[in-house]
Amino acid sequence: QICLQQLRRMEKYERVQKPREETPKNEVRVTHRTPLRSYITYVNSLLKGDEKLEKVDQVVLKATGNAIPNAVALGALARKRFLGLSTIIEVGTQEMEDVFEPMEEGLDTVTITRQIPSIKIIISLNELDQNHPGYQPPLPETEVTEFTIAPPKKDVQTYKPGQQTGHAPRGRGFRGFRGGNRGFRGGNRGFRGGNRGFRG
Repeated sequence: QICLQQLRRMEKYERVQKPREETPKNEVRVTHRTPLRSYITYVNSLLKGDEKLEKVDQVVLKATGNAIPNAVALGALARKRFLGLSTIIEVGTQEMEDVFEPMEEGLDTVTITRQIPSIKIIISLNELDQNHPGYQPPLPETEVTEFTIAPPKKDVQTYKPGQQTGHAPRGRGFRGFRGGNRGFRGGNRGFRGGNRGFRG
């Protein structure tokens, strides 16, 4: 295993492009680039079904690195736009592996492995495990405004299934976590300083 700092002459290497992974039809890979309104429109199509997508009762939001705040905001927005959504939040880390092939003879292939923070948010029209530490019950009906589809704007990026998640942030990383599934301060009481939509 070699750290990035140990690669003195990276111009002699090129990164190997990874094939796009197939994702389940009810899984949404959240990035930090795509606007929330694009994601929430896609979630609406999944939960209600349309001419292109079969209706599902459960949607899984996944994100890594600096895309995590976007996933948190999307989960909070979904709870406020779809009545009866139960939620489970799981926080952890994900191992990422980058492979660099040499462009000159005599050099070895370099593999760099790193751990980045990750999040998985399950939103479901069916009841979820209430004993799970990340469980949050549906919001009261008075706090939910049903989602309606607005006319699309020409300059808005749309979400496409299978989109890759954002890269890990540089430096100290995402400060909203404190290791493992204990990552969110205050446990099931909600996110301190984050999106207030996630409060049990």
